[in-house]
Amino acid sequence: MTEGTKSWLFGCHSIIHSFLVIQAWKVLYKIYPSLEQIICILLHDIGYCGKNYLTALTNADHAELGAKLCGLIYGKAAYSFSLGHSRSACLKHKIPISKLEPPDDYSWILAPRWWLRFTNIIEPQLNGEQWQDACKKNWEKGIDNRKAGFELAKEVWALKRLVKPITKREGKGGNT
Repeated sequence: MTEGTKSWLFGCHSIIHSFLVIQAWKVLYKIYPSLEQIICILLHDIGYCGKNYLTALTNADHAELGAKLCGLIYGKAAYSFSLGHSRSACLKHKIPISKLEPPDDYSWILAPRWWLRFTNIIEPQLNGEQWQDACKKNWEKGIDNRKAGFELAKEVWALKRLVKPITKREGKGGNT
């Protein structure tokens, strides 16, 4: 089974991530997404299936499969909505980011520590420092989003959760 398939079925791009994106949507937009948007959220990372995105160090085209499926189900707007969650896809296709991108990023701030540790078991290449870095980068994006007009809830709570590193093995940094 490829890294991406494991990730989508059990790891950091699984249905748990999709539920965190839905929750992040509620935090950012103060309303839950529509049914069409929820279906798109559930499918947005399906393009990781079949890919070795960790060893290949690329996820540039992961958004395309989910976007195509969303487009088949709901049309061109849903295609753009799903495709626009990925900055690399936006650059490749010369489209603006969609309303899905901020909640997709912010979902990592809401992610519970136990789940991040579990995904390290499923995807051991993603060690604790990488998760911490990803969360910090997304935290910075959250600050930028606030400047753009978003009110982010639980900021202090989320920051406190990021202070202690999440490692696969205490003291080892999860490098093995």
